[in-house]
Amino acid sequence: MRRATAILALMTDESVTTVAKQGAAARSTVYRWVGRYQTAGIDGLRVSQRGRSHWTVTDELVDKLLSLLKETPQALGYLRST
Repeated sequence: MRRATAILALMTDESVTTVAKQGAAARSTVYRWVGRYQTAGIDGLRVSQRGRSHWTVTDELVDKLLSLLKETPQALGYLRST
């Protein structure tokens, strides 16, 4: 909602500085919103998922970990166990 309001304010000839102050956002953030709006329209203003994806533990991963736990550190190329 905040992003769409900022774009609407810019369309009514408000300056980026004014919009940033009213929305408590940095001017660079407002410019980023404008770029997203110009590229993807209103869908570009939606909040996107950030960060890395969730971990998925597969049977293959569990099997690999169990096999590694059966080995000694020396067998895996380590000189010491600590």
